[in-house]
Amino acid sequence: MTDKCVFQWKYKPENYFEEPVLFKTSYGEILLENGSAKLELDIDKFNGDYGIRYTLNEELKIRFDAVLVLSHRPYELSEATICRVNDDGQNEYHLFLHDVVQMNCIDHLDLIVHDENGNIISDTKRDRIEKRKTFSELMFRHKDNAVVKAITNSYASSVYDKKNELIYLYEIRDALCRKFGNEDNIRTSLEISRPMLSSFRKLANDAPINQGRHRGLKYENLRSATEEELENARSTARLMIEKYLLYLEEKLLASNHD
Repeated sequence: MTDKCVFQWKYKPENYFEEPVLFKTSYGEILLENGSAKLELDIDKFNGDYGIRYTLNEELKIRFDAVLVLSHRPYELSEATICRVNDDGQNEYHLFLHDVVQMNCIDHLDLIVHDENGNIISDTKRDRIEKRKTFSELMFRHKDNAVVKAITNSYASSVYDKKNELIYLYEIRDALCRKFGNEDNIRTSLEISRPMLSSFRKLANDAPINQGRHRGLKYENLRSATEEELENARSTARLMIEKYLLYLEEKLLASNHD
């Protein structure tokens, strides 16, 4: 038997992906199931290169961030431990100090809709899982794009720092403005409606909101944003991220056909 290195992660909630999933990475496939992620690598491919661990940590985080953007559901993910499994059955562990983020989560209420013949015509859980897979693949293909990195990091920050949520969500709009020049160009390039972008800007940038950008600078009396206002802002931010990924995908497909 060839010596192997086994990379292992722990994550919470254990049902974050709602079913076992297998993701491709630069060094093989990672299986995620019941709060545990695992990848096996032949020892000759590892060869003491701990940069592989860093790459795998980053690539796995992309998959979690994809779910976070679509669900607004935080997660806790450890960094990888490495276990060398020798051909004599002995295990050698390499442990690392790491930080994790802990947040509370909200469960989903799922519905399955049948027609009069008993056929499933809508399964909200299945639809959600399939959308996450597609979105995750898009994020992974464009993981090296600087704008993608910036806007997904901003969205993640909005989840973990709720007092400044709208500030971080507005960073997504600002990053795309720098990319496309102005808000009108975002609207036309990404096909997002003018009223949606306008409402987003007014809430995050102009309104007297505690979570907004100009609290205490433009207004003396501030209020907290309602949950409906926050959810509308999150939806617009998610749409901007999704549309930008689709924009990149179209550019990539066009270049491949040239």
